[in-house]
Amino acid sequence: LKEQEIRLAVDLGPGKVLRNLIFDNFPGIRSLSYDVPDNARELEKLLETEKVTPFISRCMGQAVATRNQCGDALSYEHEVMEPYRRLQLMQQSVEAEERSATVEEMRLAKELLLRIFNGKKVPLEEQNARLRTLYLDTETEEIFA
Repeated sequence: LKEQEIRLAVDLGPGKVLRNLIFDNFPGIRSLSYDVPDNARELEKLLETEKVTPFISRCMGQAVATRNQCGDALSYEHEVMEPYRRLQLMQQSVEAEERSATVEEMRLAKELLLRIFNGKKVPLEEQNARLRTLYLDTETEEIFA
């Protein structure tokens, strides 16, 4: 469960067996039992307020969070700033249309992010770690697996 970065377990059966097992063995994982009225209300509230992080805006966040190691201003403009502006335009379009990004848009956003990483000369290990975080934060692991 820890390796899969599980953050919440919900016991849907009668009783609290799974909830208690999680609580006793994995204190870092939140556990709820739908059979317990307070837990059921808490779960319903979580489901109402739980929003997935928008993929394109999270790509933009990852892009600005990385350290720049490119010393060439022309290369930086072409390989970092131009793709970032494209991400901004994509996100503005998605927001204006009040929708989520399509899979094709997410794939393009990822390619633009990789271009930015390479333009900033971000080490490959850090790139991979940031992509894993991106997929987890936006719940898109199955798309990019």
